[in-house]
Amino acid sequence: MLVLDASCPHPNMAAQTSHLRQEMQLYDEDLLRNTHLIVANKMDVCVIEDADTESGCGSLKVGGALEADVRRLHEETGLSVLPISALELWNIQHLKAALFRITSQFKLTNNNGL
Repeated sequence: MLVLDASCPHPNMAAQTSHLRQEMQLYDEDLLRNTHLIVANKMDVCVIEDADTESGCGSLKVGGALEADVRRLHEETGLSVLPISALELWNIQHLKAALFRITSQFKLTNNNGL
């Protein structure tokens, strides 16, 4: 999982992703194979409406430029991109579900008898 800072002014999420992937490759190339999700955090800094902070879900209304960046980042990387606000708890339930799926898959494919 890669966590990006999506706060305004307009972030360059593609550059952040590229930089993080380069750092991971220098450290351990196997880490790149285990990356399944990009989390765009701090979406609350931009105008977001219709979020349900009690349930941790809701529909994030991201500004046009950020929405296009999220879509483009998904197309370029082939990875799911999940916009969240950790501060406001927006989409946290979706993040928990995604992490559960990823860790479950990892446990199944990397079961070493522990």
